[in-house]
Amino acid sequence: MDYWITKFNTQNIDENEKSTVLNQMKNTAEAAFDLGFKEINYNSFENLGNNVDRRSELIEGLTLPIKEHDVIIVQLPLWTQLNFQNEWIQAMKQIKFVKLVAVVHEFIPWTSQEKYNVETDFFFNQLRQFDLIITQNDQMSKRLQKDGLTVPMISQVMWDFRYNGAVQDKKFSKNLYHIADKPVKEVKYQGSSQLVIIGSKANDFHSNDDNIQFQELRKLQNVPAMFEGGFGLVDGDEIVKYEGQTAKDYAQFTSPLSLSQFLVSGLPVIVNSNSPHTPLVKSRGIGLVVENPNQINQVLDRITEKEYEEMLLAVKPWQEAISSGLMARRSIMNAIRAVGLGYKDNLYSNAGGEGK
Repeated sequence: MDYWITKFNTQNIDENEKSTVLNQMKNTAEAAFDLGFKEINYNSFENLGNNVDRRSELIEGLTLPIKEHDVIIVQLPLWTQLNFQNEWIQAMKQIKFVKLVAVVHEFIPWTSQEKYNVETDFFFNQLRQFDLIITQNDQMSKRLQKDGLTVPMISQVMWDFRYNGAVQDKKFSKNLYHIADKPVKEVKYQGSSQLVIIGSKANDFHSNDDNIQFQELRKLQNVPAMFEGGFGLVDGDEIVKYEGQTAKDYAQFTSPLSLSQFLVSGLPVIVNSNSPHTPLVKSRGIGLVVENPNQINQVLDRITEKEYEEMLLAVKPWQEAISSGLMARRSIMNAIRAVGLGYKDNLYSNAGGEGK
């Protein structure tokens, strides 16, 4: 029996260095490799749309090494032509006794403000083909179950952000940092603490507010070394509006990479009360929860230097875990236990959360 994971390769170096989703997929593949998985390398491939023969030849080559009883982790989206994606997944399913596990890095129907039909939607039907799904967090699992998906699920909790470089020692500060993964359209910030918006397109937007600054980000790997104190503002949707805004409630069901980046940096985080990570932030003491991001200053005014130092200490175990790839290794091992050995103790259950 062999274990496999799909690994998408792009030749666009700039995209590799700035894309949050590609970073997540790369880190997941590396975690699987640490555990002895073999990689199924592929790219977006050209001229697939009306070329059945070319699709068949590529799929035959990709599935040739796979044997009966193997376990395959498929990272979604595959970023390929949709007919090719569907045919490739079907080809893997046809191999006897193979188990398919999906890792959902981005769920396309939720990224649009348009309504979708769970019975006919392509991406929902793709998820139904799998034996198990690794979701981003419990809220995502709950939402998928509410939409009628009955495939067993395991929650990863948050993404890894692999990093072995230096970080700055932290000093007590009430500065706020927000990582923008899309071009900024508008900023509605009413606080008195300084807000620094970091992103690849940040310098394209200007504000007359002296409390708002913009800092260009050339590489995601530069993030952990940037901060000498303050807080990471994870959920900024009510403050920062983006070009091509996604569905309003999208953030309630996903795990932003910025959460992991801030924790790897050693920064306490600030999340909204409806964030899927609110229970974790509260119970582990790794940051603050606010009802409205524009009320942040009322919360920060009550924070003492001692309380900030306690948060810094609470962040350290998460800093080490996320930077080493532990979150993905944990979810992958739980997936193997479930599909290979039949264990159900780590499956998400609406009755009590993951592992209940």
